[in-house]
Amino acid sequence: MAARLAIVSLDTVDTGYTYDLQNTLTSVTQGASATSFKYYADGMRYLKTNGNTQTQVNYNFQGQVISEEKIVGSVYTEQANFVRGDRVLVKKDKKASKDYYHLYNGHGDVVQIVDTSGAVVNNYTYDE
Repeated sequence: MAARLAIVSLDTVDTGYTYDLQNTLTSVTQGASATSFKYYADGMRYLKTNGNTQTQVNYNFQGQVISEEKIVGSVYTEQANFVRGDRVLVKKDKKASKDYYHLYNGHGDVVQIVDTSGAVVNNYTYDE
């Protein structure tokens, strides 16, 4: 079985999605822009590459995201870190100099993200 490629056309730009044999997304191409993804053996993504910029995701020993770093050349810059309880409570976005709070429903799903002023940044809904 070979890796698969899906092409989706939205407006005038084709977007291609490439998956490996485990059905894991390995790259996205949109016009001249290409982004690739690398994963650990357990399937957790650790690296996203777009041009000369890489974004690395760092995990704790329980497999929970604790920080994201931007890598350009050999320079690592922390982009965000996460305050955790049993799940993400706050994403501290260094680039935007903002904190984002995750709100959960009774099932443990994120239903809303708000900033420090309480303004809604994003809402999420789930099928029952």
